[in-house]
Formats: sequence, structure tokens, C-alpha cells
Amino acid sequence: MRSVTAGATGPERRRSLERISQLWLENLESWADRSFRLAPVTGLFGADSSGKSSLLQFLQLLRQTADAADRTQVLHFGDERTPVELGEFLEVVSGHDTARSIEWQLEWGLRAPLRVADPAAEGSTLFEGDSVRFSGRVGFRANGDEGRPLVQRLAYGFGGHEFATEPSGLDAAPWCRFRVHAQPGADACRRAGRHRAAVARVRSARGPRPDAGACR
Repeated sequence: MRSVTAGATGPERRRSLERISQLWLENLESWADRSFRLAPVTGLFGADSSGKSSLLQFLQLLRQTADAADRTQVLHFGDERTPVELGEFLEVVSGHDTARSIEWQLEWGLRAPLRVADPAAEGSTLFEGDSVRFSGRVGFRANGDEGRPLVQRLAYGFGGHEFATEPSGLDAAPWCRFRVHAQPGADACRRAGRHRAAVARVRSARGPRPDAGACR
């Protein structure tokens, strides 16, 4: 069986990608909690204003967020230069209720199994699988009459493992803004932004998980 290693780039990596097969949404406009199975050709049918366009707009929302030059934006709801312009969090969350969080999960298959090699043991494999999941949860932090969206959780699932990052909490050390963890396995802390992660304590994905105070 042909496999693609995690270090593959260019055409080989692009050929390994497959279509999105599952989409789950919660609290996005009219979709309070709904899962969709997506086929090579998928038809959307429903009455006007039933939420059909929201599904396509959500996928574009993720894309324009990833492409945005401003990396401080949690979700790029759009402007006059983007394919979709959705306003702000209040206009997108179900019921215009900022106490709710927008959640999603995407799953897509791979044309060939993806293998992640173990750098510590030549010839061995850490993870291997033929599908990938990406999930997220974004809420709203109020600040008087204003506020801003807040990332509550981002995660990837692959090969029977989940790799996630989420805020550490109010009792964490000031430098430990986010907790990065794997199930099963490792915990680390990182600062905000794109600079190098500040690791307080890490265990191998094959080893025991650190105690709750590791990032404090």
C-alpha cells in the first residue's frame, strides 16, 4: 500500500489530499447542531433562508481567515475585498447570543495513508492514518459594551490521536497563555503569537501525561 510521509511536499503532498467527507456545525446562524455527510457531488435543498448558503459561506470563512494578513483575527468575517462578508460574531452566532460558542468539525480522507515517522527511532512510525479531522470552538469575550471573539479550542485528529490547543486558564503562569496537548500523551505551554513555543514540561506521546500543574 502506497503511503505519503509527513515530510512530503509539492505535487506529492497535493495529490494526497482528498475531499471533505464530513462537516459538523453548532451555533452557526440557523444551524444549532447539525452534521452533514458530503459526497463527491452534494446537493443542498431547502426553503429560502433555511441556511443553505451558510454552509458554503462557512467554508469560505475558514479559508479567508487562513489567508488573512492580520494574524490577530480569530475569524475573518470579511470586508469589501473578501469573497464573503458576514459582518461580525454577533451576526453569525445562532440567535445572536454571544453567550454561545460557534463550533465546527471537518473531516477529510487522504488518497494514500499518511505516515509520520519517529525522529528518535529510524524506520519506525509514530502515527499513521488515512483521514484527518480539524475542529474548533470560538466564543465571545465581552468587555463593557464591546468585546471580541476568543479561540476556546483548536484541534487536529489523526491516526487515533488528537492534538489540541486551548487557553490555559486564569490560574496559569503569565507566560503560559495556551496549553498544547495530545491524547494520549503530551502537554506543553506556549506563549501567544507565532514565536517559538515555551515548553514548561513535555512527555512523549507514548509516555504518561504531566500533572495539572505542569504549566503553572
